[in-house]
Amino acid sequence: MPALPDPLLLAIGKLTVNFSAFEAYVYVAFCVITGDRGPLARATLSKVDSISIKLSMVFDIAELHKEKQPMAEALLSHRSAIWEIVAFRNKIAHSLFLIADKTSEVTIATNLFRETRGAKKQTPITAAAITKMSLRIYDIIRALSPHIPKSEAVLNLPLPSPS
Repeated sequence: MPALPDPLLLAIGKLTVNFSAFEAYVYVAFCVITGDRGPLARATLSKVDSISIKLSMVFDIAELHKEKQPMAEALLSHRSAIWEIVAFRNKIAHSLFLIADKTSEVTIATNLFRETRGAKKQTPITAAAITKMSLRIYDIIRALSPHIPKSEAVLNLPLPSPS
């Protein structure tokens, strides 16, 4: 049985790490936007497993504060890119990876068990495509980080590595 190529595995790992860092930044953005130091974020966002639901909540709150809060404005300015990243990450995380015997081409099979999200589909995937999306995550984190107050040590998070 063929295995996924190492460059693809490395790209998936980097995407996963950057996405985890992005999720932490969503919590931080929530704290900055609401003036919370953590308890409110933990009491609300940590109760929800779905990143899509968390983001919807944070985007709604950002809409309420966008006139006065630069973090809210920064987060909202990246909303469409964030949704694209979430959709892509979900495909990578929840799809079946298939490797063609003769060509070793890797595809992902999506919607195998849930037709409510569309028909079953097979899409070629490359390490370059995954890396490109991982770098987009990094760029969004970089755009959000200047809006974290430096005096709030609890809110200071390191940037993930872009490479």
